[in-house]
Amino acid sequence: MPIKVIACCLLIYACVQPARQPASSIVNRQDTGVNRMDTGKQLSISQGDTVYINTRCAVMVSPDSQLLEKRKKELGEEMFQTGYDDYAYYMNQCYGFFEKHHLPIIETRGIKYISFSGNKVGRAVVRTDTLEDLYNIYLFDPSGAPYLADMIMIDDEYAHYFGKDSL
Repeated sequence: MPIKVIACCLLIYACVQPARQPASSIVNRQDTGVNRMDTGKQLSISQGDTVYINTRCAVMVSPDSQLLEKRKKELGEEMFQTGYDDYAYYMNQCYGFFEKHHLPIIETRGIKYISFSGNKVGRAVVRTDTLEDLYNIYLFDPSGAPYLADMIMIDDEYAHYFGKDSL
């Protein structure tokens, strides 16, 4: 029982805190709304409710507070907290995995559209408020289509999308 209380407190704290960005390979959100790596290479541009992405990265999609509250009312407090704990754990595991493999991460919280641009697909747009899960991860390489990855098996999904040699 005390572990659940601690986990809930940590999750609430994580929701209130700004997105973490500890490593140099992680995108740093500037006041200009442009995401850049420490090298200054542009990864994406945020304009209003849309993020435009055109480079190899992982996109971690998180809901805004309104969607969280809506889902909490639909599921009930206990069911919501159980699922939320699972999301928090797997998103954290994925974050560490991407850092380890030097894959830039773009975090989108409350963004309505994600527009992926690449050589093969031209442009693909994801409307985040229609996604089944509250938290999602897209893997993207401009040479292919964006891929909605299963965060529970992120190592397999990463190898499947980017190739086994990328591990």
